[in-house]
Amino acid sequence: MSDAWPDRWHAGERCLAPCPENGKFSEGTLSSFEKDKDGKSFANVSFLESEDKKILISELCRVEAGRCSWKSVIFDDGDMEKPYFPGQDLPSSTDAFKLSDNVAPLSVLYNWKDELDTWGYFKVSVLHGSKKEGDLNRIKQGKCEVALTTYETLRLYLDELN
Repeated sequence: MSDAWPDRWHAGERCLAPCPENGKFSEGTLSSFEKDKDGKSFANVSFLESEDKKILISELCRVEAGRCSWKSVIFDDGDMEKPYFPGQDLPSSTDAFKLSDNVAPLSVLYNWKDELDTWGYFKVSVLHGSKKEGDLNRIKQGKCEVALTTYETLRLYLDELN
């Protein structure tokens, strides 16, 4: 990465930076920039849980816009804690799905995926469109935790999903 911070980074931008305490990448916000007497460029990075830290600009990574692809850089599956809702029984995998009238319409399908990506660490499959067969195979193999689909697709594939 170029050391010329004015061309690459701006104050207020989000970044991934190694935390000085443990070396793990964490998301932070760039607050200011400076050069030391040797000409090395540093950024002052604000982390959520701690005070600002001075990090070499060459160690910063961009936070990808969109579907939170940065999570795979920071976490592995062992780090990902699932939400826990006490007092709620999860359905058994042996229980058959029953159709109801309140299945998500296509217009909000990808909004739900974005929300799941933003607020949790779920392996999500969207059972719709041209990749439907591949996603159906992932679901059958148990490689996803949440399957999102439309009422019509659920109706057509109900036996296979059960």
